[in-house]
Amino acid sequence: MSEGLQKLVMFFSDQGKKKKRLIDNKKKNIEYADKEVWNITGGLFPLIPTSNNKSKDEPVRQWSYSPIVQKTQQISSILHWVPVTDKDKLFSCEKFNIKIDLVDFNEEQYNEYLKELDSSWDYEETKYLWDLCQRFDLRFIIIADRYDEKRCRSIEDIKQRFYSVTRRLLEVRNQQNHPLYNYKYDPEYERVRKFELEKFLMRTKETTEQEKNLLDSLKRIEVQIKKEEREHQTLQKMLKEQMNDDNDIDNEEDCVKIVQTIHEQGKKEISNPTESICYLRGKWLNEPLPISEKMNKKLSLVLSELCIPSDFIATEENEQIFEELREQIFNMFNIQKSLKKKEMIKKQLEDKKRKLMEDLNIQDKAPSSPTSSQQKRPNPYVQETQNLEKVNKKVKSQN
Repeated sequence: MSEGLQKLVMFFSDQGKKKKRLIDNKKKNIEYADKEVWNITGGLFPLIPTSNNKSKDEPVRQWSYSPIVQKTQQISSILHWVPVTDKDKLFSCEKFNIKIDLVDFNEEQYNEYLKELDSSWDYEETKYLWDLCQRFDLRFIIIADRYDEKRCRSIEDIKQRFYSVTRRLLEVRNQQNHPLYNYKYDPEYERVRKFELEKFLMRTKETTEQEKNLLDSLKRIEVQIKKEEREHQTLQKMLKEQMNDDNDIDNEEDCVKIVQTIHEQGKKEISNPTESICYLRGKWLNEPLPISEKMNKKLSLVLSELCIPSDFIATEENEQIFEELREQIFNMFNIQKSLKKKEMIKKQLEDKKRKLMEDLNIQDKAPSSPTSSQQKRPNPYVQETQNLEKVNKKVKSQN
């Protein structure tokens, strides 16, 4: 037991010494590097690289400088490096070498269907174009570059010939599912497009700045137009509300008549009790009038401002006074409406008068002297102002 205890004590003492050594080593290493660097890296990097090159033990592959192998042929003029094991295999990019299946024709079909399409083309040149299209995979820029200079054909002419012949052959063979069946090439549009593009690319710095300024001004104008449209919409909304108010006021005369008829009906029923059943006198007082809801609200608002109770004793005298009060309220609404109209007319006339006076002042300041005929003739502006003053006086007297 004593030997075991001694070993345990020695073990723990050695562990404590190891921990102290590690702490001392850390302190020494921190002295050589900043604390922030030490915390980020977790320690200093070793001076000797610790990674092992695993591929150095692999055997070296044999490579060969061989020609390119295709499905149809072997291109001996172009060589490339490939592993010896892949020397006889197909070229890795052969899967991208896709040939286009053109709609082909023979001389008999050409004479029967294609000869009348364009008289400037013959069978030999059309077949020559087809060979170039097959060779360069319909890359029309390259085809136009490789085209025979003696024939003088532009890219638009080449495209037009190819698409027109293809479309005609598809129509004859009734191949409507072909992608080129519904395609229509417009050479004039293509020429105009290229011309405009070239003109755009040939612009100077001044023209670009001018166009930029024009676009900025256009944006400002559009913003202003939208703002004015919003203001116009709000104004239209306000005018619509005003028209609704005016319509309600226009019906006030009818309201007065309605009140009068209700009152007369009540009197008739009182004078002829045999023609009607028994009813309470306050029946016509508590029920709303057969007018718009807005006018009923305005009427109740005025009655509440006048502190008229809704549940007063409905005697004959009280009922008569209440009906007269309602008639007077509707008459007041009529007067308010007419006053509002008169004020609007007055404002319009004043604006017109102010403009006429401004025109008169401009004419008086003009240096040109009037002729005798002009002096004798009465001034229309003066007459207009006089008429306006008369109208203003009438409006004031009516108010």
